[in-house]
Amino acid sequence: MSTKIYFASLLLLLINGHSYGQLIDKQKEKTKTTFVDYIIERKYYKHDDYDSIGNKIDHCIKFRTNKHVFEYNKDGLLSTLKSEEIASEEIMMMNNLHFIYSPNRLLETIYPSNNSYSLRNTIFWDDSTDLEYTNNSLQKIQSGSYNNPNTFITIKEIKNNLPRKIHYDDNICAYPLNSSKIDYVIRYNTHNNIKTIKTKRNTRKFKYDKKKYPFHYFPFAFTLNYSLLPYPLIGTNYIQQNNITEVQNTDYTDKITYTYNDKDLPQTVRITRRYKNTKNIVYPLYEYEYEYYYKEIEITE
Repeated sequence: MSTKIYFASLLLLLINGHSYGQLIDKQKEKTKTTFVDYIIERKYYKHDDYDSIGNKIDHCIKFRTNKHVFEYNKDGLLSTLKSEEIASEEIMMMNNLHFIYSPNRLLETIYPSNNSYSLRNTIFWDDSTDLEYTNNSLQKIQSGSYNNPNTFITIKEIKNNLPRKIHYDDNICAYPLNSSKIDYVIRYNTHNNIKTIKTKRNTRKFKYDKKKYPFHYFPFAFTLNYSLLPYPLIGTNYIQQNNITEVQNTDYTDKITYTYNDKDLPQTVRITRRYKNTKNIVYPLYEYEYEYYYKEIEITE
């Protein structure tokens, strides 16, 4: 009888030990996660042009194509973003027209430890940008160029780990009459997506789909186009969950249409802007198209 008890106990110990070993191995298993590999971006500008004898030609369409390549570290965190121009025609240079990354721009992300991160200085044409973080929370952005060394974005209020008030101060030295100070008040919906952004002169309203935002795994707000994630949230703790389908502004409306892959991630994106009062258009009408390509990365958890 005692022998049977001994062997039964030994068998139970072996089973439990084997299960524990399996548990340890399972904890060390690598899981495959879907990440953005690269994006093809096409920009279409529609603006007034003139022929050789001075006759006006409406809606002359020109385009530029960029490729944005994403690289990740062993933990699946963004390490670099490389952007390059792969095709273009002669166009008017609208460098500040609602997109961030331009040809030959490099973004680097630094992770001093597993629990912290910051964005390295970036170069945008003649501009440089410094982002200041405290406990992984963006506090201030300072950018500048040869004619504008003092542009500040300051996070004034954070609640439930989300930015609620942001102050923008653009001290343009070369054109002081054009300098501006703007206060943004941000409201969120029940899914923690931005519902409205209000300033003294304007209100932006946002609508969303029910699919996954392609950069939902980033620890900070990120986009290639301000119609897909609102300015001035870039680099903050705001993690957008779904994709914007419409932006209603005092002056214009952005319509964004998508196709999706079998994982409910955007595969193609098309952005079309229409101004409400075409007599007061400052920038040309434009359209953007994006093609998203994904890859699976094994991450040890």
